[in-house]
Amino acid sequence: MLKSLLPRTIWFIGISFSLIVLATSYIRYWMPNNEDAKYKVENYTAYVAEAQKINQVIKKKEQAAELIKLAEAKWKPIVDTRTPSASTANGGININVNPYQLLLDTKRFRNNIQRALNKQLLVGGVKEIEGPRILGVSDSDAPNGVLASYYNYPAIPFPVVIYDL
Repeated sequence: MLKSLLPRTIWFIGISFSLIVLATSYIRYWMPNNEDAKYKVENYTAYVAEAQKINQVIKKKEQAAELIKLAEAKWKPIVDTRTPSASTANGGININVNPYQLLLDTKRFRNNIQRALNKQLLVGGVKEIEGPRILGVSDSDAPNGVLASYYNYPAIPFPVVIYDL
C-alpha cells in the first residue's frame, strides 16, 4: 500500500504530523512556561522593591519601640500607685488564672474591696445605717463568664471593674 502513495503525499503526511507535534508542544509547554517566566520576573521586581524599603521599616520599628518605652514610662507610676497587687492575700487580683480559680479569687477580691470601702467610710466620718454594698459574683455564676460579667472583658478592651455606689 505504501508503494502506491506518491512521494509527495508521504512528505505532506510527514510535514502535517510534524506541525501537529510542534503546535502541541508550543501550546502545551513553551507558551505557558514563557508566561510563567514573565510572572516570575514581575514577582521578583516586586520583591526587590519591597526589600529596598527595609531601612524605612527599621526606622519605623525603632520609633515605635521608643514610643512604647515612653508610654510604659508614663504608665508605670499609675500602675504602681493605682492598680491592685497580683496577690489576693494583699487585697489584689490576678486574672491570669483558670476560670474556677478566678471565680474564687474574685470573691476574695470583692470582700477586700468591701472592707476597704467600709474603712474609708469610717475614716471619712460617714454615718449610714446601711452602707454601700459592692456587688460580687455568686456560686451560681459560670466560671467561664466571670471575665465578661464582673471584669467587663472583652466589652471593654482591658479588664476593669465598675462599682455603682
